[in-house]
Amino acid sequence: MQQLQGPGAAIRRGAWLLIVWMSSSAIVHAQSRPGARALEIAVEDEADPWSRKDGSGYVNDLVRAAFAAAGVDVTLLVMPYARCKQMAIRGTLPACASMSANVLKPDPVTFSATPLFVASSDYFERSDRSLHARSASELPRGTVVGVVLGYEYPASIYRLSRDSIIVLDYSASETINLHKLVAGRIDAAMVNYDFLKTVDYVVESAGVKGKVRKLFSAGTLPAYIGFSQKNEQASWAADRYAKGVAIIAANGTSARIRDAWAMRVNAHLAAQRAKAQKRVLPK
Repeated sequence: MQQLQGPGAAIRRGAWLLIVWMSSSAIVHAQSRPGARALEIAVEDEADPWSRKDGSGYVNDLVRAAFAAAGVDVTLLVMPYARCKQMAIRGTLPACASMSANVLKPDPVTFSATPLFVASSDYFERSDRSLHARSASELPRGTVVGVVLGYEYPASIYRLSRDSIIVLDYSASETINLHKLVAGRIDAAMVNYDFLKTVDYVVESAGVKGKVRKLFSAGTLPAYIGFSQKNEQASWAADRYAKGVAIIAANGTSARIRDAWAMRVNAHLAAQRAKAQKRVLPK
């Protein structure tokens, strides 16, 4: 498909996106069945576009569609990730989306067989202040690296922290970490991204385009629904979810949700760039 250019194109793209998005939402809700059993699970609030504060998100739509296809009326409770994770670990709620394996201490959860996505976990530095490191072995001892409270990261991060090569600095979101990086309060920031939550999307949404750049990768991290091992509904929920995932993969719903979110992300970037271009154009 030819790429649309200019502010007018961004508006047309947005209109087309709205049509696709309404269709995708209809798919998710139409699969709910009368008499469906109710379920509440936790989802993250600061993982745009996977999972947003308003309850929307690519992951959230996949989860809703899978449970609906399996005859479950699911309610997503939006909260900070650290709390989401603890709800599943303690058994307060049956599940949290989305979680990754804790390499330091395995959590008492059972992961869904199919990952919701697989993220790359990369170091970012300030564009005007290089760490002059092309790999973890070249990082200066004592490098302060911003991470998100409660997030899981590849094992190499924790090895470097244990060996005092890096010092982990915790914040509530990646956006906060990127702002701290630009302000010079930390030396590097970890960012998790994938085909949908792209580097451009993360950087431009945080308002730090041109101020930060990718340094190198720490590895990849699959993300799943984590089902509690202490909640009486969790085993049943995991079984229904697995059945629903198979249904929406076979009937094309998961692909349509993915494509709709890809268009939404692209439209967001186009609109952001159109605004930026308008600001720099001479009056």
